[in-house]
Amino acid sequence: MPGNTIKVFGDKLESQALQKGCEEDIEKHCRRCIGKPTMRTLNKLRKYGIYVLFFMLLFAMVFQFSADLRQPAYPVFKMAETNGTNRIIIVVTPTYKRMTRIPDMLRMANTLSHVKDLHWIVVEDGNRTIPAVEEILKRTNLPYTYMAHKTAVGYPRRGWYQRTMALKFIRSNTSQILGKEHEEGVVYFGDDDNSYDIRLFTEYIRNVKTLGIWAVGLVGGTVVEAPKVIDGKVNAFT
Repeated sequence: MPGNTIKVFGDKLESQALQKGCEEDIEKHCRRCIGKPTMRTLNKLRKYGIYVLFFMLLFAMVFQFSADLRQPAYPVFKMAETNGTNRIIIVVTPTYKRMTRIPDMLRMANTLSHVKDLHWIVVEDGNRTIPAVEEILKRTNLPYTYMAHKTAVGYPRRGWYQRTMALKFIRSNTSQILGKEHEEGVVYFGDDDNSYDIRLFTEYIRNVKTLGIWAVGLVGGTVVEAPKVIDGKVNAFT
């Protein structure tokens, strides 16, 4: 009996051990079967998640860039107010073909486009006008005149001939330039390679009665070039 009991008990232990071993094997097998696809799925999700995040960032950048392109070519500012005088400013600008001409004209256009009661006369040193320059003039929404006069023989290429042609045009078309809104005008020779403050037009040029001359900074390597005035008369330039 004792031997049988031990044997039976041993059989039970052996049976339990076998059963437990089978359960562990089954559990391990199930883990392997379930775990591998699960890890693959997680890896795929991580991989695709990175792609989705990348395309979302790319879309946001493209959207922002396209929004910037839709901005107006010229920033909108409050127009400078005149001092009440019924005068128009006629800006005469000689120009010629060069590498920096377009950015120079854009800079000047940005200034003049915010000055009220102004007519811009641009004279091309050549046989014909240039479409790119005229497009800049159109975008200012200013009344303008664009014409071409090639420098005549005997004139230096410094815009003198173009200014002379502009003055002839003004004398021949004064009523058209002034229109019904203005009684008189002031002519200002403004080069396209200079930078201008709006206050020069609104506070000074518009108030000129006969002749006005201002200092110019950074000319030909000098700090400033200005008229020397004695007793209200211009005697020299310093």
